[in-house]
Amino acid sequence: MTLSVSISMPGGYVAEGSSADKLSVDDVLLVAYQMVHSFPGGVAAVADAVGMPKGTLTHKLNPTNLHHHLSVREALLIQKAIGSTALLQREATFLGQACHPSVRRLDVLPPSEALTAVVVAFGQFLQALAEPINRAAAEGAGALQAVSQSEENRVNFHAVGLQEAIADCQESMRALRRQAPVGEGY
Repeated sequence: MTLSVSISMPGGYVAEGSSADKLSVDDVLLVAYQMVHSFPGGVAAVADAVGMPKGTLTHKLNPTNLHHHLSVREALLIQKAIGSTALLQREATFLGQACHPSVRRLDVLPPSEALTAVVVAFGQFLQALAEPINRAAAEGAGALQAVSQSEENRVNFHAVGLQEAIADCQESMRALRRQAPVGEGY
């Protein structure tokens, strides 16, 4: 039996002490600028991939330009062309949300791995939930009064991970399903 444990990328939830509550729209737009400029081939390659003149994309990504703006359609096309969701992640953080892939895996885990992953994910979820509650109780504050947004984001992040692990278990079970016998008259 082999065990695989996935460690989520940083930014999946907001850690304690972060400045997520202080993000501005300009911080979000800076991610788009960095994402395009750090892509191999830079602005020219991305502009070509999304069917836009290089100069137009350069103007739309310029944080000091107040006249040309990146549209939602263009932002989506750029992220798809680059293969990065960094902009989407930053937008979600700005809005106090978290993003997670809708397709977790293309393969089917063996049942033992899927069950182990559920146990690990459940433990992570419980730890994320228990830490702020226990801390609040130790401080004498009510749990709901002392829980920060970043702690809530962390719980939500691990809740989604648990849901994904449960889905993996369901898929593993489906893969083991026997075919119903086919007889005459059925």
